[in-house]
Amino acid sequence: MSEKPPTKNEKPSSEPVKVVIWDLDDTFWQGTLSEGAVAAVAANLALVRDTAARGIVHTIVSKNDFAAAEAQLTALGIRELFVFPQISWQPKGPIIRELLEKMQLRAPNALFLDDNPINRAEARFYNPGLQVADPAELPALAPLLRASGKPDPQLGRLEQYKLLERQQQARSTYQDNRAFLRDAQVRIEFREGAAVVPDLDRIEELINRSNQLNFTKQRVTKAGLAAALADDTQRWGTVRVHDRFGNYGLVGVYGISRPENRLVQLVFSCRILHLGVEQFTYAWLGFPALEVQGEVATALNATDQPDWIAVAAADPTTADPAAPVAGRLRVLLKGGCDLGQLTPFLQAFQLEVAEEFNFVNEN
Repeated sequence: MSEKPPTKNEKPSSEPVKVVIWDLDDTFWQGTLSEGAVAAVAANLALVRDTAARGIVHTIVSKNDFAAAEAQLTALGIRELFVFPQISWQPKGPIIRELLEKMQLRAPNALFLDDNPINRAEARFYNPGLQVADPAELPALAPLLRASGKPDPQLGRLEQYKLLERQQQARSTYQDNRAFLRDAQVRIEFREGAAVVPDLDRIEELINRSNQLNFTKQRVTKAGLAAALADDTQRWGTVRVHDRFGNYGLVGVYGISRPENRLVQLVFSCRILHLGVEQFTYAWLGFPALEVQGEVATALNATDQPDWIAVAAADPTTADPAAPVAGRLRVLLKGGCDLGQLTPFLQAFQLEVAEEFNFVNEN
């Protein structure tokens, strides 16, 4: 899915696509929005919907006016399937680099679609390993994308990135990161023993697919993992996290060899990066022996216990992370489409937002 390599030593990426980054004009739709009406491309609308239902996330990097572009996306009924949209008149290469950092994703797992070869070259210069393609290649790429990922009809992965988006938007309003973390109300639920067995599939997936916060990097088979969970000489547990922005679900797993008090597994999803969850868990376990394997995004130590995190008995939204929280204040935004710019900021402060906008079209 990569652009033809500029040198004979550079090979196209074989990494799975986790996020598709769309240009808008003459890529996602036909025409230039700032010059007049644009025409929807039905195949692109269908591709976004189909692949979102397989866990592929979609975002936008486009040189456009944000309000006008968002209004057009809303009118097409597709706005809610995009997260972290970057719509401005700034160079795209640095924006994509910042975007991937916010989304906690690696460039080789991203596919950038843009009709301008200069934009594609710039994007790859700033983001080595980034997969890029001209929209003319989409008919060939679409079947590959639709076969990627795994079924996610409830759009759970999209909801997790919306949660991350709300968190990052709120974080940007604080000058002191520690103050933000205290206000985030991070809560951890630990489960051990028989309570972890029903999550065998998720635990296996987390161990085998996580890298950035995989401190032990001991891959497993499902059969071997099931045997380890039943081994009385090992202590196994899972980590669930929620904060005032939403429910992150099962994001961590640990396994300890009891005779040696040594961690044989310590793995977390990158969705809780920068919250202090991994250090808090390590402290909660009593700082057992740990031999870190390979590179990790966070350095653990045997002294700190983040005081902005508390242990919770249960997460009230565990059953349905996207379910509305009882008692949450509701806001109705009614009027011009430019009001939509307020939505993510209101959501970041746990307000339930409904929108009723009118749009100006070519008539």
